[in-house]
Amino acid sequence: MKSLRPIALLTLTAAAAQAYNIEFQFGVNKPQSGDLAGNFKSNSATGIAWSANPTEQISLGVTYSLRTLEHTPTAPLSTAVSNDVKTLTVDFTYELSPSQSGIRPFVGVNLGNSWIDTASGNDTAVTGMLNAGLRFDVSDSVDVVLGARYFTLWNVNYTNTVEEDTKGWESFAAIRLKF
Repeated sequence: MKSLRPIALLTLTAAAAQAYNIEFQFGVNKPQSGDLAGNFKSNSATGIAWSANPTEQISLGVTYSLRTLEHTPTAPLSTAVSNDVKTLTVDFTYELSPSQSGIRPFVGVNLGNSWIDTASGNDTAVTGMLNAGLRFDVSDSVDVVLGARYFTLWNVNYTNTVEEDTKGWESFAAIRLKF
């Protein structure tokens, strides 16, 4: 039993040394493909993310975001439609340049689910995102993040008669607090 103590202490030390982050995101989305894509308006997107860094270059976490998708009245929609979208994703981010400099490029992938308020009720859609950007060290505990992500919401029922995949780009800025 005494021989297991060093292993347990090593595990606890590794867990305690792991970095945690909270990120507050603000951005703009522009859907651009699907039957309604030419009729989308740009809208805001906000989110909050929590992540842990098991290594200096890898970040694993979850993101909860809110966005609005607005359509102008064009066939197949006879009236303007605004859909609120809530998204929860699991995130994997890889930093291309570990903390040797104050500017750190990153790439990432997010996969999860979106809940969409539609004219015909609520709908869900599997959601995927690819993202990239830059993190700028402001201090030991704060980063400013600038990035872009390509998102897809699969098989969204916007109305009783309109179902489509929605794809597009978002640009975002964030404040990241490091613990």
